Order: sequence, then structure tokens, then C-alpha cells
Amino acid sequence: MPSLSSVLEKNKVLLENNYCNLGVSTWSGLLPKKHLLSYDLQQGWSVKHLNPLECCLRKVGFYPSTHLENIVYGWNRYNAGRIDHNLNKDRKISALEKRLHEIWKKSRGSAEFPAFTFTCGNTTLKKAQIIVFGDEHEQAKPFHKYLAKTIEQLYRPGDIILVEGTPAGKRVKVSELQSVRYITSSIPIKGLEPKNIEALNTPIFRTTEEMSAKMVAKIKSYDKELEKIKSFSSSSINKIELRTKTFFKKELLPFYEFFMPDSRKRNAALRRAELLLQKELEKLRKGENKNLTTIRALFLELGSQLESQQENVFFKNLSKDQIQISLKNGALRHVSFCKQMEKYARPGRRVFVIAGLLHFLKIPFNIHNENVVAVMKRRGFILTTPLSCYRTYKSCFGKDYVPAREMGLRSS
Repeated sequence: MPSLSSVLEKNKVLLENNYCNLGVSTWSGLLPKKHLLSYDLQQGWSVKHLNPLECCLRKVGFYPSTHLENIVYGWNRYNAGRIDHNLNKDRKISALEKRLHEIWKKSRGSAEFPAFTFTCGNTTLKKAQIIVFGDEHEQAKPFHKYLAKTIEQLYRPGDIILVEGTPAGKRVKVSELQSVRYITSSIPIKGLEPKNIEALNTPIFRTTEEMSAKMVAKIKSYDKELEKIKSFSSSSINKIELRTKTFFKKELLPFYEFFMPDSRKRNAALRRAELLLQKELEKLRKGENKNLTTIRALFLELGSQLESQQENVFFKNLSKDQIQISLKNGALRHVSFCKQMEKYARPGRRVFVIAGLLHFLKIPFNIHNENVVAVMKRRGFILTTPLSCYRTYKSCFGKDYVPAREMGLRSS
């Protein structure tokens, strides 16, 4: 996937110094072409060169990857994911930021340049004893890198990080949890959960874990089946193609339906996977591939992608009994959350809390988190979450959750 830096380097002559040609039309042959950044979650960054007809189509919704809001979204993801937050150290990126702000101001007037995160609280950063980083668990690298660099900038001796998913008091290594893996300083990290959290969660996670185990077993079994194939004659390739498509469309499909209940997302994922599979089979038929290594790797990657959806579908696959257990456990977990935050938070000492956003909001259904919110308010808190999470749960932010800019803080 092309990176932003590589795309800028490749197009540096065309875009000229300080990217003054970005968003501008220049003559190329018989027609002028407008040079636009393009960002796509799957395909990464590129520069599109649109002729006048294509520019007209863009105005009515075509070429969405070049739309300004999408480019700003991609920029904010990129910027939040950079470990080095001092943009002045990279003139190329600093110049791009300036140019994007110029384009935004020209197009949107006085509208505020969008942020990657939403930050709020009930006190100032100086007085806050609890600083929360709340996500939806499936957040990718950018937010985890963002919270790592933010914590390292704010850290003072005596501060501590508390994380969800680990028993209270247990020390956590950065290599053990995805949410803290980008923290490089030797900041103490401990758990938030009840001592028996694993036993509490076992009945709830059983269904999802069983499906995950079945899927892994199927993919490993098929991988061994492919590993044994050594002949690549025309008839053998026909058999490989038939068997591979059967495995993908019939044996893997139930796992796609389980881990991706949203039919629109599931169908899109299936189409992408099928296209990749078809390309690899075509290479095998043409003799460009001499073995099945890439096809085997593709199935292992598909399995890994489906496994990563476990938390997304967790509640959707629970039975009524499991939901009741989950609600009961939620109350026990939040008692532990409160005890740990109260234990470490004090004037002059910050507690950085990393956990799911819903633990810290005034949500309309009962998961017994009102005590957590009460501790936050009493101790003074700042809460940061990805802007996408804020938009999803905006109605659950109460009057105590004052936006950062109203307290003199930046949103990102």
C-alpha cells in the first residue's frame, strides 16, 4: 500500500515547491488536468490527475477518494499515527499540512479544520487526575499510536497507566496488549479488572471462541492439504481451482456470516477476497507462480482478518443468558474500575485509563457504569476518543463532558 511520503516524493516535480499545484489545474497536452490527493483505506495514498469532464463528475459525487473531507480524514489518521509528532522535523509533511489548511480555508471558509479525535472533560488538563482514552476496541494503529505519544508527552514521575482486560494490580508489558504496544517509555502499566476476570468472561466468550477455533482448524487443515500438492499440470490446476473455490465459497462462508453479520460489509469483504484469490489462481495457470505459497498465505490472512472481528460481533452473537451474565459481570468490573482509579488518582498524580469508550459514558441501557462516571467527575477528568466514536455515541455525552476547545485545549 503506497505511503503518503512515497506518493509525495514520486510527484514532487509535478506538485512543485510547497505543493502549490495541489488542487490546481495545469496544462497537460490538449487538456488541463487538476492534481488531487487521493486516499483510500484499502489502497492507501495516490495523486489523481482529472480532466475537466472528470472534475465535473467529481462535483456530483464521483471520485470520492479525492473529496476534501476524505483527504483530511486520511491526513488526520496519518498525523495521529506518527510517533514523531513534531511535524517541523519533516519539511515535506509540514508543507503539506500548510497546503491542506489553505485548501480547506478556501473551500470551507471559517469552518474548523476537522480533528482526528474528540476531547472533552470537566476540568483543565492541569487539574485533571484521570485522563481516559476510550475506543471501540477495533480501532487500528492510528489511535493507539496517538494515545502512546500523548501519554509520553504528558507523563510525570508517579503517573500510572491502567488498562482494561487485565486483573487489578497485575503489571502489564507493552508487548502483551495491542492498545499499549507503541508506548516506549518505562511508564508503569497495571490492570483495571477484578482478579477473576478470566473466569467471569469464560461463559460469555465461549461461543465466539469456539467459532474462532473451528475456523482456525479448518484453515490449518486446508493449508496442510495444499502443502501436499506438488504437481501443477493443467488437470491438477483445474482440481486445485475447483477445490479452492469450493473451500472459499462453502466452508469459509459460515464464518464470514458469523464474524461479519452486516451483509453489506460481508459482501464487500467476500468480493475483495474472491478477486485476490482469482488473481493468484490466474498466476498459477499462467505459470507465473510455481507453487501455492501465496494462496496458502492468502487463506491464513483471511482467517486472521475474520478473527480480528471477534470483539465487533461479540454482543450480536450472545444468547439471552449470556447477556444477563455480561450485565452482571459489567457491574463487578465497574466496581473494580472505580477502586483502581480511586486508589491511584490524587492531586499532582495522573491516572491514564485505556478502555472501551462505553465504560465512561452515560448510556441509556443498564451496565452499571454510573459509579465510574461519578469517580471521573469527582476526581476531574479529560476524555479523548476517535472522532468516529464520538459521532456514534454523541447522545451519551452529558453536560459534564465539555468539548476541549471550550476549555482552551485542542481536540487533537
